[in-house]
Amino acid sequence: MARKPEHGLADLGQLLGEIRNWPRISEPRPGSFYLGQQPFCHFRIRNGRRWADIRSRRAWLPRFDLPRDDAQSRLALRIVLHQVYRIGGQAAGSRREG
Repeated sequence: MARKPEHGLADLGQLLGEIRNWPRISEPRPGSFYLGQQPFCHFRIRNGRRWADIRSRRAWLPRFDLPRDDAQSRLALRIVLHQVYRIGGQAAGSRREG
């Protein structure tokens, strides 16, 4: 199955908690996050591998592999998600003003 059940994200709990508190973020299904009405980040698993699909303003980024219990991967994911979120939020703000 390509979608990751919530129990498979336990080691990402702190990061997921942060994302859930960001303005304009919703989580209609466990592990599937939207920024406004646009896909933002979806966690997936297949054949024992886990990854995040992350969407910037206009395109999906390359698959972000997430080995279990890998602190460096979690930190890198946090950095990427913050950057994509900030860019997406700025784009939404500029549309409202312009």
